[in-house]
Amino acid sequence: MIVLNKLGTPILSSILIFLSLNLMNTISAIFLIVVLVGIYLAYINPNLKIVNNLKSNKVLTHYVETVNRCESYDERSVKKFKLKLSLFLDAYSRTFDYPATSDRFIRKMIVRKSETMKYLNRIPFRLPNDRLLFDEITNANQNIELIMENYLVDASKRNKYYYFPTNNTD
Repeated sequence: MIVLNKLGTPILSSILIFLSLNLMNTISAIFLIVVLVGIYLAYINPNLKIVNNLKSNKVLTHYVETVNRCESYDERSVKKFKLKLSLFLDAYSRTFDYPATSDRFIRKMIVRKSETMKYLNRIPFRLPNDRLLFDEITNANQNIELIMENYLVDASKRNKYYYFPTNNTD
């Protein structure tokens, strides 16, 4: 996703140069440009927002890095955790973009939070007998859940959606 951000402008300019040099007719060139802009707005731009949101939250980034250190012990759960967390952040970013249908995205956030925590809670069971690493991943689990809960409360308050936060960290 970051590569697309850095290379997005050169790729777009090279496509435009190709279109101007090629003998395509104007209508098909305009159609191709509209399709490329639509793809950018539908797929690339939301993913860039997710990456920027994740980068801007330094606390969440710290705990995700803690989880990444456990990838050698449970690669599948860490991979699924990162996927579900990105889907959660995608749903959160869409509550800003589409306020009319934000309740649907908040419901998705609730499901994604549950799925994310399912994979995150599996990781400590695969760790070797290392008390320090176990404590770090347990602390990361609790804090990531709290951060996701705060995102849910923020989205629900902003969009006037009834959501009663759960406290599963006890």
